[in-house]
Amino acid sequence: DWRQVTAGLSPSARHPRRPAGELARASMIMSFRQTLNAAKHPMSPLHKALAPYAKRFAGFMAMEVVLRRFALVASCSDRWDAEVGPALAELAPEAFGEQLAPDDVRLRLFPGIAAGNADEADMVDAQAVQILLSTAGVDWADLGPL
Repeated sequence: DWRQVTAGLSPSARHPRRPAGELARASMIMSFRQTLNAAKHPMSPLHKALAPYAKRFAGFMAMEVVLRRFALVASCSDRWDAEVGPALAELAPEAFGEQLAPDDVRLRLFPGIAAGNADEADMVDAQAVQILLSTAGVDWADLGPL
């Protein structure tokens, strides 16, 4: 969410000018194009101002983060027992080389639970998640090693 992306970052002190009158629409379109062009140039003040936000956003979208969040949301879903767990269990033979029940898939995704380690119960095996999603045909999950 935007609060995490902007936490601790300060906006620039300048406020953008807004065109007035009948030329406002044409001016805004031209201004938008100019803004995009400025954002593309590494030395522009706009590019420099946006860089910390882009870096933080990229961190939130890192493959391992997305895979971990998927596992946490999927395993806590009220649809796990009826839909999500069985669907992932169907992929287990191809993904892991063995048939797993839905609860065993959950244990495979969260090895801390299987080991009985409460401190690591929320630790996700991102590689296992990646293998499952790749087996399911999720294109972005097959982008290489973590």
